[in-house]
Amino acid sequence: MKSNMFRLGLASALLIGGAVVPAAAQQSRGLEFGMDAGLFHYSYSSGNGPRPASTTVLSFPVSSVRAAFPLSGSFELEPAATLVYQNGGGRTAVTFSGNVGLLMELGGDSKLSQWYVRPSVGLILASSSGFSTSDRATIGAGVGTRMRLTDRIAARYEARYQYVSKANNYSMNVVGLLAGLSIFTR
Repeated sequence: MKSNMFRLGLASALLIGGAVVPAAAQQSRGLEFGMDAGLFHYSYSSGNGPRPASTTVLSFPVSSVRAAFPLSGSFELEPAATLVYQNGGGRTAVTFSGNVGLLMELGGDSKLSQWYVRPSVGLILASSSGFSTSDRATIGAGVGTRMRLTDRIAARYEARYQYVSKANNYSMNVVGLLAGLSIFTR
């Protein structure tokens, strides 16, 4: 029941975002498209079954893709997505992770570097052969900077925390460091 309510909420947020995007794309700042590599530390809650207390994952060269759509002022609606396929030991696993963030610029010279915060909500869908599928809600926040390399390309660095809701008797806390590139349309 909770999963269906969350899906409905996420679908509503995406529809609202879809209505905002055409108007935002007409603004003079343009769109931002990017991809990031990431280093993530997962801490698992107590639960049934053999689960490690924690694990660290390096995802390189691309952990996620994202697009930022300018809104009014210094706000940007930014969906991001990750797709992971694993095959080994006779088992296959597929995980999709998507989130929608509200990137808020904190100031700085937009020609050089710009600090931001990015709260987000999301959904993780996981399916594994031999195991049940799981849907998890996420909530998190990040702080980072965009450093202009050219007028249309920027390096982007972010530190992020994310809480992943309980499924299969455990939840997760995720701390991550991301580094990537952004390309601007204007």
